[in-house]
Amino acid sequence: MSASQDDDASGRNVDLLARLLRLHDLDMLLDAFSQGQIDRTQLTKESASNFQRNIGSFIRALAEHDPGAAQDVGQVLRDRIDEFLGGLERRTGAIAVSPARSEGFKDRDDSVLLREFVVLTALTRTNDAIRSAEIFKLIRLFDAKVQDQAITAHLARMLKAGLAEKLRKGRYSAVPASADHLGALTREIEARGLALPTVPRLDD
Repeated sequence: MSASQDDDASGRNVDLLARLLRLHDLDMLLDAFSQGQIDRTQLTKESASNFQRNIGSFIRALAEHDPGAAQDVGQVLRDRIDEFLGGLERRTGAIAVSPARSEGFKDRDDSVLLREFVVLTALTRTNDAIRSAEIFKLIRLFDAKVQDQAITAHLARMLKAGLAEKLRKGRYSAVPASADHLGALTREIEARGLALPTVPRLDD
């Protein structure tokens, strides 16, 4: 097959994928992928672009009415995606948290990493469980505008990823993985050129 024929075939595949995405027919899309009509790279690129266009249009429209609400929607979506991917890794036998792999952080916003740094720093400093109200207070020292639901969603994601433990209602504590993940998180934050938050001790 010539290069021009390859290009034509690739173009047809992309057109097919775009059409399937517009139709929102997941069964057809997966069937085309399983039969080799579209490859993994095309599937990843085009489906991500389609999702970004759709949700991006909504968030831009929402931001015209309420920028804060748009930020909240974006944060909740990021947290839910992180939570879903963490569960997917566990179901497929992969390691949910791999401190040595910085790529685990690459798609996460700076604000999310800093928030997690604050929580883990506080948890690993004490042998006692920390009340959620105290965690909320610490996070708001660095991000005063973050909404309760965003913090709650993030804490839930950390629990499911095995980074913290909820001993009893409203109280959180560190687990063996907390310190290792905090170390990896610290390296990632520094690699991004961000300043590490100075987290006050709760007994100060």
